[in-house]
Amino acid sequence: MALSEDLMSKCSEQMSAYKAACEEDPKLKSFDASLQQHTIKMIDSLTVDTKTGSVSPHDVHMKVSKHLLEVTQGVANFITKVEGDVWVNEDLRSLVLAYFENTEKTLEIFRTVEKCVDDASMGQVFIQDALIEFKNESAEKDVGGKKKKYEKTMEHLKKFKANGDPFGGQVLTDQIKLIKKEQESLLKELSEAIKKIQEEEKSIKNVLFGGAFALLTGASIAELGIADKVGFSLGLLVSPLLAVGWFEVSSYIEKKNALNKQLEDLTKLEDVAKSAERSTKINETATEDVSNLVGRLEDRIQHMLQLVDNAIVHEEDEAQARYVLNKISEKVEKLTRKIEEVGISVENHCDLIIEARCHVMEKINSYG
Repeated sequence: MALSEDLMSKCSEQMSAYKAACEEDPKLKSFDASLQQHTIKMIDSLTVDTKTGSVSPHDVHMKVSKHLLEVTQGVANFITKVEGDVWVNEDLRSLVLAYFENTEKTLEIFRTVEKCVDDASMGQVFIQDALIEFKNESAEKDVGGKKKKYEKTMEHLKKFKANGDPFGGQVLTDQIKLIKKEQESLLKELSEAIKKIQEEEKSIKNVLFGGAFALLTGASIAELGIADKVGFSLGLLVSPLLAVGWFEVSSYIEKKNALNKQLEDLTKLEDVAKSAERSTKINETATEDVSNLVGRLEDRIQHMLQLVDNAIVHEEDEAQARYVLNKISEKVEKLTRKIEEVGISVENHCDLIIEARCHVMEKINSYG
């Protein structure tokens, strides 16, 4: 389930209170409407790749960080406009600090993408070097002795494998799961702390709760997007969305689910139609991940080495291996650019989130 029953149970009281408060307070209602629009925009931006039938973890990562930015800026803008003696309340100040401390923890998770960028760049170098060596070694006619042809090519491929595969998206997928756990923790913490806040400060506590709920919803959408094929199970979110009065988002999700169902049915039909055309040739690589391609290329080269040992002509095998290696190189280059784009996007979003948090700290500290 996208939001666990345990979490729903612990937060149910505050969910009902938030829904009621939005109906009574025009400013809070306007803030809530902006949260719903941010959430709908995020859902709409997560498009399914027609080749893989899933959502790119690279795209998901950027959309989650952007969603975090937009929600945090909305919370910060609301809080910085609040005047009066409310900020002398230590419980309220602690609540605000808890919210923004959570954003710092989330930013730390996002920042680990920098290592992914470095690993991707190094992986690209290994593949490019392998391609150069393969071209050189293919041209060699007499390598002498027991035949060490393709030795350098294999060395670079093994370095790539030893470096790990940053292109499969697993690192980014794991980060999304960590981010969701962080947002679940925040919502639980706020739900407990809000009970201590006096009634006169309810607009601020509800803004914090609404922001936390929006962040968790965004992380849940992201997790569903990278876990499912074709259409992701947004229907799992409808119950908690209705509990906080997010009728606009739940209505949008119902329409989205209907479209996803149509897409899933269409994809199944296309799979049946294409099944008779599928080939087992290794050069059919459009939707395979890089690690799988490299592994199969190693097998191909090992087979070629056996042919060399037996003095068998293998021009066709070399041509196919060269084709696959070129395809891997092209794919790695594109994915490296994509991961670098993720890194730049996340860095920019992190800077803006820190800026928003600083404005809030200045505001509440001016009353301290």
